Amino acid sequence: MRGLTPLFITRILLVGLWVHLSTSSLAMQSLEQLPEKYSEQWLKVGTVQEWMDLDAVFYRSSVRRVWDTENKVIADQQSIYRRTFRYSAALPATDLVSWQQMSPDDQARRVDLATENLKIVTRFLDQLRGWAQNFHARGSSSWGRQESVDVLPLCMESLNTAVQLDPSNPLTWHLLGYFSTCVGDVKRAQGAFAGAEDALALLPDDALPEVRRRLALDRTWLHRDLGNFNRARIHLQAAEDLGGKNLETVLLRGLIAAQAGDEAEARRLAGDLRTVKIPRHNSYSSRNPEHWVKGASDFAKSWIMALVWIGVGDLEMAQLSFKQFSFHDRYPFAHHFWNDAGGIYMRTGRQDAAPSAWYLAHQWVPYQPFFLHRRYGWENRALTGIDGVTLDYAGFNQFYLVGDRLSFACRYTTAMETTVSEDDRLNLGITAITQLEICRKTGFLPGHALLTEALVHYFLGDLDTSRPMLDEGKKWLRERGYRLPSATSSTEVQIIRSTVMEPGAFRGRTMTLQGQEDLETAWLQDPTDDNRRALGIFLIRNGDPERGRGLIMNGVANVPEAAEAGQITMEDLCLVLEADRALGDLGTSQYYIGELAQGKGNLPGDTQVWALVGFISIDHGDLAGGRLALEKASELDPDNYGLKQQLARLKNKEGM
Repeated sequence: MRGLTPLFITRILLVGLWVHLSTSSLAMQSLEQLPEKYSEQWLKVGTVQEWMDLDAVFYRSSVRRVWDTENKVIADQQSIYRRTFRYSAALPATDLVSWQQMSPDDQARRVDLATENLKIVTRFLDQLRGWAQNFHARGSSSWGRQESVDVLPLCMESLNTAVQLDPSNPLTWHLLGYFSTCVGDVKRAQGAFAGAEDALALLPDDALPEVRRRLALDRTWLHRDLGNFNRARIHLQAAEDLGGKNLETVLLRGLIAAQAGDEAEARRLAGDLRTVKIPRHNSYSSRNPEHWVKGASDFAKSWIMALVWIGVGDLEMAQLSFKQFSFHDRYPFAHHFWNDAGGIYMRTGRQDAAPSAWYLAHQWVPYQPFFLHRRYGWENRALTGIDGVTLDYAGFNQFYLVGDRLSFACRYTTAMETTVSEDDRLNLGITAITQLEICRKTGFLPGHALLTEALVHYFLGDLDTSRPMLDEGKKWLRERGYRLPSATSSTEVQIIRSTVMEPGAFRGRTMTLQGQEDLETAWLQDPTDDNRRALGIFLIRNGDPERGRGLIMNGVANVPEAAEAGQITMEDLCLVLEADRALGDLGTSQYYIGELAQGKGNLPGDTQVWALVGFISIDHGDLAGGRLALEKASELDPDNYGLKQQLARLKNKEGM
């Protein structure tokens, strides 16, 4: 296995060669509140805040950086990560309840064993302090330049053993949770953070206040990233109760409000963060940001406001509020900021800037030179309808790290199609659904996530769940002017054809996307309405919209008259309009706009129909007709934010 060289291991083990940058702020506090026998041993691993501060010392950028690491492509990264769960101690593992029932001698013996087991952690910490001292003095260090991708796995394995030997040490629990977030294992992080909280509960309420506050903030970031906004607020309030408000707490509260839909609160908090001073890079800058001139930046306000505008569907205002930020300046909370920036750029028409932002997010993942991860470039057009290759990174080739989360989920969805094993397909599906649910909760292309999740349930044979998701996802995309992806047709086809199959016929089988040849054969051999519609849907979204439209119309000469007479459904009318849009055919849409302008009755009462009519008109420069159609759609669904924002954008274009 590549990773630590013998020389590097020797360097880590030579504790005496490394000089401490500074004494931990925690070590300077009175230790009277900690268990007298264990306080010094506990403090050897340092606090998470110190680990964070040491990581932040070293400057990274997309062009000029002190260090860089190539993509680590090792065949079985997942098996390497599994080793971090190994327990390697002579005494059996114990939990906190059993620990409290042990004699003082047994507890002391376990603390000594845990301390011995943590030497790899404490020595790595000493090495980091030495690197940081070199960087402060000379602007360079050995940070990340060595084959050191085993360091964090070894530290996590050591911590995993230590917390089971001495579950009363909140610092080891907290550090295990922090390292777990670094590699992307959020489930493990949540468990470790809970272990830290339980261990802190054994101490006096006023013991380790800075550790408690940092733990609360770490849990806030974690739940905010997962879209668990209520839980994030609870932990954030705990952090504020322990230490008041600062840039981090106000920013977090603003980001959570923006993504949770509390627009007024988000705007207020963004106003409180109008400018923040950050180190500015220029061509004369040294490598150490501490020596740079500080300048005012509106990154925090822009970050919050961009998410506010995205939440209400106004992408133009999101673009205006979030400029192209310098890839070289030193922003606080950098890996969170650049990860969100990539998503904002992608959703506001600046797809070319998104990969650079995600690359920087990856560079700023804490301690990423010291563990395995893999970079992926993925083209998702078939699943999402979005053009271009996106970028994401996977910790140990299994955990979402940073980048396009939708793309990460799409990889797992695509793999389900060809997976023979039912257990493997289920595991792939669970991973995909987890990430897609996060996309939906955090507002990252939720309609596209819905359609992809519908496909996942289709692959799992659960058509009852897939059907409403498909309908909701189609509605979201149509009302915002997006074209439906080709893979959507496969899900629809299966749902349509399921009406003529036995119940559960697809459940538990390996299911592949329906190909045109299969659909053609089915239509020729059994020319039912279901088979006709299935082939028509496929053709409309897979390169032959004219023939597909003909199959959907099924000999109908006048589509509006047929719709009024109930001879075709509103969904089929939407399919005809999808084909019209692909073909550039204005006939049906212009008919409806004319009828609407004249105040005619008996018009379709479906928002998706009018949204499609509106976007066909807009595509061809008829802004007035498009506005009329979107107003009709909004009238039918007055609470639809997406329609309101599309209408507002159109009015701005018209100069109204």
